[in-house]
Amino acid sequence: MWHLVLDRWESKTAKGEQRFPALFEAIDEILNEQYERTAMPRRITGDMREIWVFQPRFEKRTGKQPFRMVEQTRFRAALDFFELRAHAGEVNTSLAQWWRNFYEADNTTRQTMLDTLKDQPEDTQQGTSATKSAPRKKRRRRKTPTTAPSEDRP
Repeated sequence: MWHLVLDRWESKTAKGEQRFPALFEAIDEILNEQYERTAMPRRITGDMREIWVFQPRFEKRTGKQPFRMVEQTRFRAALDFFELRAHAGEVNTSLAQWWRNFYEADNTTRQTMLDTLKDQPEDTQQGTSATKSAPRKKRRRRKTPTTAPSEDRP
């Protein structure tokens, strides 16, 4: 079902939706369609959701996020799935290998791995992705009142 989610996600981001909300919507839509055809236990679909939501997070390797990701309960399953995607040619194999090495390393080696990424250009850090991020939307500014509030009001 990942390819169905991926196709739906790509179409949503192409329309300008933000990446993660579009991913969550795509997952919900595909699973709801699947529920109509097949009975699936919620515990399995919950694990699937967690693994799928990890996939775009593998593209970012900066800050404390990699350390927090490794601590998650479904990280290993998500990494295995990411490696399967790399073997299928869907994502960069060197990125999958970097994450495997990061997972198996101790904390000082992990920090060294992240420090060496700081010296590289940003486009080589990300790897190739199946989806591109949508342009950021501008935030609306709150209008400020042009007149001062009257002192007569309670």
